[in-house]
Amino acid sequence: MKDMGEIKNCLGFRITGDREYGKIWIDQEDYLRQVLDRFHMSSCNPISTPVDTNVKLEKKSSCNPISTPVDTNVKLEKNKSENKRRRR
Repeated sequence: MKDMGEIKNCLGFRITGDREYGKIWIDQEDYLRQVLDRFHMSSCNPISTPVDTNVKLEKKSSCNPISTPVDTNVKLEKNKSENKRRRR
C-alpha cells in the first residue's frame, strides 16, 4: 500500500475539504457534466433541488453494519453454486 496524498476523486465523486475546520464537501458535478454531454443535454435548463442543501451531517458515535438485500442475494447465489458443485 502506498500513500498517494489527499483524495480528490473517487467513483465519480469530487472530494474537497478544509482540514483546519474539519469540513468535507462531496459532489458529482464533473460526472454529471459528462452524463449530460453524452446524452446531448448540456444546454438544458437546470431546476432547483427539492432537498434542503444546508443540511449538516453529523458523525455517528458508532457504526453498526446492516444486512441489505444485496448481501442476502450474494449469499444465496453463493450457496446455490456450492450446492450445484456438491451434486456433481
